[in-house]
Amino acid sequence: YDPCGLVEIYKIQWKLEYQHLASFGWDEELPIEIENHWKGRIRELAELGQVSWPRCVIPDDAVNPCMVRLIGVADAAEEAAGCMVYACYERRDKSFSVELLTARSRLVSYTIPRNELEGVRMLAQTMAILRKNLEGTQVVEHYFTDSTVTMCWCVNTAKKLKMYVLSRVMEIRRNI
Repeated sequence: YDPCGLVEIYKIQWKLEYQHLASFGWDEELPIEIENHWKGRIRELAELGQVSWPRCVIPDDAVNPCMVRLIGVADAAEEAAGCMVYACYERRDKSFSVELLTARSRLVSYTIPRNELEGVRMLAQTMAILRKNLEGTQVVEHYFTDSTVTMCWCVNTAKKLKMYVLSRVMEIRRNI
């Protein structure tokens, strides 16, 4: 159980690998190399129980603990899309602390530009949830994606977009 998405990178690997098992029947014996691979993955999963994270992302020497910068990053590839949000606090020595706050991922099977759009949509949803939950805290938000196509879709109000893209762009705009 990972409500904050701190092991999301691990979970998406499992999701991607698990898809390849769908071609086998439930009572069908797996080839030995696939069986050995999954036994190794189960051992890795057991070791995750030893990993820990600090529960508080606010450093002790924060200049203003009531002001947070949320750095959101979205990305996608052929089979998956995801987003991560980092919490940044200025420290007294003028440096910044940066801690992973949350992450999400999803399996996708569209074109890469549409997959990238899905990543940005997840990021906008996640930031909206965080903004609501951080009420009373001064929040400065920054959004990043490496997809120029998605950025153009989101900022261009003059170009007519296909319904699929338009509905997602409208949701992104509402959440940002």
